[in-house]
Amino acid sequence: MDVDGIVMLIVLLIFVVGGIAAGGIVGFIVRGRAGDGGMLPWRFLLRVYLYLALIASLMVTVGGLAELVRAALGVALGEGFSYYPSYPTPAPAPDTPLVPEEGLRRALWEGVLRGITSCGIGSLVLGAHLWVRRRLEVPGEGRDVLGRAYLVFLLLIFSVLVLVTLPFALYHTLRFFLLDARDVPPGEPLARAMTVLPLWVWLLYRAVGVLRGEGQAQGG
Repeated sequence: MDVDGIVMLIVLLIFVVGGIAAGGIVGFIVRGRAGDGGMLPWRFLLRVYLYLALIASLMVTVGGLAELVRAALGVALGEGFSYYPSYPTPAPAPDTPLVPEEGLRRALWEGVLRGITSCGIGSLVLGAHLWVRRRLEVPGEGRDVLGRAYLVFLLLIFSVLVLVTLPFALYHTLRFFLLDARDVPPGEPLARAMTVLPLWVWLLYRAVGVLRGEGQAQGG
C-alpha cells in the first residue's frame, strides 16, 4: 500500500472510530435512562474493538488483493501498464546502463510480494477476529445497533473508495489506450477499482437485505 493509500486508510478509520464512538455514547445514554447503570459493559467495549479490528484488517487485505490484481494486469497487458521501472538501492554505478525491462520486471515482483504479505497477514487477522466475534455474539446480536453501524460504516468506506478510484481508473485507462499516454500507468488505480467495486456491491446488497427484513418484520 502506498502513501496515498495509507493516508486514505487513516482518514477513513478516524471517521469510523468517531462514528462508532458516537454510537457507543448513544447506547450508553439509552442504557443509563433504562436504569442499567452508568458504566459501559465490557461486552460492548469488546464488540466495538472487534468491529474496528475487522475494518482495519479488511482494509489491509483489500490493499493486498489490489496489489495482486495490479500484478495480474501487468502480466496480462505488460508490466508498463501497471508499474514504473524499479531499480536496486543503492543505485548501480554511473557507467552501468539502466534497462527499463529489468526495472519493470523487478517492480512486478515487488508488487507481488507486497500483495502476498498484505493479503496474507490481513486475512489471518481478519479470520481470527471473525472467529472471536462469532464465538462471542449470541444469535441475532449482530443485527443490533452496533452491528448495523458496522455495516453502514463499511458501506460508507467502500462507497467513498468507489467514488475516488473508479473515475480515476477509467480516465487513465482510456488515456493509456486511446491517447497512448504512458506517463501514468493505469494498472494501479484500475486494480483498486476492480477490488473495491465488488465489495461495495455486496455490502449494498446486504444493507438492502437488512432494510427489507426490517420492513417485513414491521409489516408482519
